[in-house]
Parts: sequence; C-alpha cells; structure tokens
Amino acid sequence: LPAVLNRAMIRPVSVIIAAILLLGPLVTVELGLRALIASGRLQEAPTSNEFADVSLTNLRRGGQPDVLIMGMSTMRSGIKPDTLERRIESELGRPVHVQNVAQGGISLESQRIIVERLAEQGLLPSVVITGVSPVTLAAEHEGDAEDWFRRSELGRLWAGCSEVVYEPHALECWLTQASALWRWRGHLDELRVAVTDGIPRTVEEGGRALRPSGWLASRPATAEQLERNLPRALARLDEEILVSDELADGWAAFIDELRAHDVEVVALRMPYYQPLVDAAVERNPEWVEQRDAGYARLEEAADLPLLEVEGFADAAEAEWFRDPRHLSRTGAPVFTRQLWATDAVSEPVLEVLRSAG
Repeated sequence: LPAVLNRAMIRPVSVIIAAILLLGPLVTVELGLRALIASGRLQEAPTSNEFADVSLTNLRRGGQPDVLIMGMSTMRSGIKPDTLERRIESELGRPVHVQNVAQGGISLESQRIIVERLAEQGLLPSVVITGVSPVTLAAEHEGDAEDWFRRSELGRLWAGCSEVVYEPHALECWLTQASALWRWRGHLDELRVAVTDGIPRTVEEGGRALRPSGWLASRPATAEQLERNLPRALARLDEEILVSDELADGWAAFIDELRAHDVEVVALRMPYYQPLVDAAVERNPEWVEQRDAGYARLEEAADLPLLEVEGFADAAEAEWFRDPRHLSRTGAPVFTRQLWATDAVSEPVLEVLRSAG
C-alpha cells in the first residue's frame, strides 16, 4: 500500500514539474516583454505599420502634448508640428508641445478607438487638430476589409472584446488582451531591435522620413512628376461623391469621443494639387459641388465647421506637394504658417491653451 501511495503522489508532482519546465520560459519571456513595453522600448502590440508603431510610441515617450494632430495621411504630411509650436509659443510666451499621430488610410472608427485609449493613458490633450479630404468621403474606408488598424494586434488590444462573440475569435481576443507574448508572436526581428536598441524614433522609407514629432517629411515633386502621377491619384478618388450614413455617423462618433473628454476640436479641409481637382471635374463636372456637399454633410453630422486655409491651393507651387494629394516637406511649413494665420484656427487654440496654462 505505501508503494502504491508513493506512486500516486509522484504523478501530480511530475505534472507540476513538467508544467514548470514548459511554462517557466514562457512566463519569463512574457515578463520581459512587459518590461520592454513599460520602458518605452516596445509598443504594446504591433500594427503591421512601422510608421504607426513609431509615431504612437513617440507620443507615449513624450507624454501628454498641448496639441495633437490626428487624421489620415494628408494630416500626417500636411502640418509640421515644429512650425506650429513656434507660432503658438510666440503668442503664449511659453513652450508648448505639438505631436502628430495621423495615420495613412486609417478609418474613423479606428481614430475613435485611439482617442478612447489615449484618454485612458492620460495622453489626450486639450486641443486636437484634425481634417478631411475627398478620400475621407469615400464610404469604403469604413469597411472592415480596409481597416488595417482594427485588424492589427494593437487595434484588437485597444478595441477590446465587447463585440467578439463567437469562437475562435473570442479566444484570440482574450489572448490578445492577456498576453504580450501572444501579441508579438511572429515578430522576432522587431523584438531583437527592441532588446538591443529600442523602437526607433524615426523611420525613413522611399524619400519619406517620419520625424520624432510624428510629421512625415517627404521630398518635393516637380511639375513633371506630379503630371505623371495624376492618373493614379485620380483613380484613388471616387468619380461621384455620395457620403453614406455610416460615414457621417462615423465622423460624428469620432468628434463626439473627443468632446466627451473636453477636447477642443479644430477640423480642416485639406488641400489637393489643383490639377488633380481639375481632372476630377473634367471626369465629373459636378465633382466639386458633390465634394462640398459631402463636407457639409459631415459638418452637420458633428455640428463642427470644416475650415479651409483660403488661397493656399490657388498659390500652391508644384514643389509644395510630394504627390497630387499630399504636401511635401517644402509645402507643409507654408501650409502650417497660413493655417495659424487663419483666425478661426488660432483663436480657439489660444483660448484653450491660455486657460490651461
């Protein structure tokens, strides 16, 4: 009988030892990844987009800014934080911090999720400058198939599991919430960099450089280059602009999320290279009227004007653009200075920052 009891006791002990041997290394790696995240050497989870990983990490490194720039790629390249900082500081008489976390091709729902998470982390400022362009008015950008951020590990982490009901997605979502090791599976190269150097503060790719401020500085184009790029840029635009209810509701939800956290919102109409607009009108004579009607629909949905920097597009030179839809490192400072000279932009920003300072 004692021998039988001893054998019965050995089995649970063997199971425990085996479990420790198997799980111990996983627990060690999990704790190591959490330490890298806490130290700012690694993002909470990957997005599959290096620009997004670096810009969001830089925001966390720098702490809560005074002004945050959000939106899509036209906002990321169009407003230079350093230029805006100098203009604000000259008026306030004190240092300010402006950061840009706009992302290429990001949906309004993903932007709302980012706002929600930044508020939880204490990184949401008192002023957000955002904007729209004709591409924003394309309804397909609100579909799940186009929503790269929400499909990423970071997007799943920040969105939570409230909308996930069926297996196996519920299990995957739970693992995303619970484990940094699960979120970073399959990203060995990024993990090696995090251990040795930490996530970088800048990214350079194809003539574009993401600066620590989140601004994407791009080489200026020539008129010939822009002309060659026109057909591709035109294909990116809807021939007819009809704003869907879903998109209008998505815009309103994004703005409402900001307002729920007492954020002053300034919203802009971002400029395109005028020959692109002319080409869109040649294809559809009612294109400008439809675009403006789409903007009006968004204004009504969120009860927020979409401001325009008047005269910029008329005076714009080819070198101010990197392509027909995005400003270059030459044009962005010009646009930012003219933006600040617009009273409807500078006055509410100064009022909020004075009261906060």
